[in-house]
Amino acid sequence: LREMEEDLDNYLGLIDPDSSALSMQESKELGELKLFGVRQPYPLLLAAKRKFSNEDFLKLLRIIKVISFRYNVIGGYSPADLERVYNQTAQNLSDGKLVSLSQVVKALASIYIDDKRFRNDFLVKVINTNSSRSRKLVRYILCALEHYVGGAELDFRSESYNIEHIL
Repeated sequence: LREMEEDLDNYLGLIDPDSSALSMQESKELGELKLFGVRQPYPLLLAAKRKFSNEDFLKLLRIIKVISFRYNVIGGYSPADLERVYNQTAQNLSDGKLVSLSQVVKALASIYIDDKRFRNDFLVKVINTNSSRSRKLVRYILCALEHYVGGAELDFRSESYNIEHIL
């Protein structure tokens, strides 16, 4: 029962990172996953929260965020493969067939979009900014690009930045 209660707390933290008992960095990363609109990695994240140290969990969370951004947000590929790979990896982690972060990362390799394919997908990506979620996503992308190119850290959640200002 204690394990179920812990899993419930962890699950609630995954789906609502702003009101959880997770670290500030975990909440930030989970908030970005939530912005991407992905839920497929939750079983793996729950298993990893049980098995990994906080440091390895955060590393896995960042890896999943990159995979999700490339696969879901920019590529727009079918989530069926993601769900299959995440669920299988979560099961293998829970069963003890995978015991380290490097083994889990290797298990996720098939859903990682390589740089060449990502660049091509990014070049043709169109995001309609009619909804507030889409505008926030575009602000996220532009702020990340600004940080990468110019080093400035901008908070994409801040309403003081509009898309045109960042662009």
